[in-house]
Amino acid sequence: MTIPSYPNLKSLPSAVRDQLAAGIVDPDHVTLAPNLRLCRFTDRQYGPDQGLISPWWMTENDFNKIVAAREHSRRAHGGDKSRSLSMGFLARWAAAVPQEWQQDGGTSKSNTVDLLLRADLRVSVDAFVGRGRAQREQSPNGITVTWSGWPSITQLFIPAFSLKQQPPATLHDVLQMLSVGAPTYVTSHQLYART
Repeated sequence: MTIPSYPNLKSLPSAVRDQLAAGIVDPDHVTLAPNLRLCRFTDRQYGPDQGLISPWWMTENDFNKIVAAREHSRRAHGGDKSRSLSMGFLARWAAAVPQEWQQDGGTSKSNTVDLLLRADLRVSVDAFVGRGRAQREQSPNGITVTWSGWPSITQLFIPAFSLKQQPPATLHDVLQMLSVGAPTYVTSHQLYART
């Protein structure tokens, strides 16, 4: 197995560099070590396999900050899960993930942020780390919603998992680099509904 090496921003193919710049402010290069636990929220309608093929991840430590925020919200609402902030909503807010994401050259796709993937790295990989870039979208009533991300959450961008590299990452490639745990389905309340 050959793992693509990207030791700096200039080594990234331009499409991958653009993808990184769209999601992270001032990214720094890091080498992620084997056995690091990674977490990623995705959309259950696309399934766990498709969700694994993405460069966007976070560490388990940052995931635990989202869990702590959910528990705080539950306590603040007397344990009432229907009134407290959902895990998916908090993940969206923490990681700056809009409710609809524009695919390159395509139309906006709704994403529900209701599937949690966990995996351990099997090998060292190059990555870029930094604070998430604020994302904006317009709700059906014309109000602009800004998903700013939390300053305490660090985004991880792993170019070897990107569909924009050449050749594009495949599920087989990603599974060579990750030991994947069972997916977890989480609750995700939307801020607004499309009409």
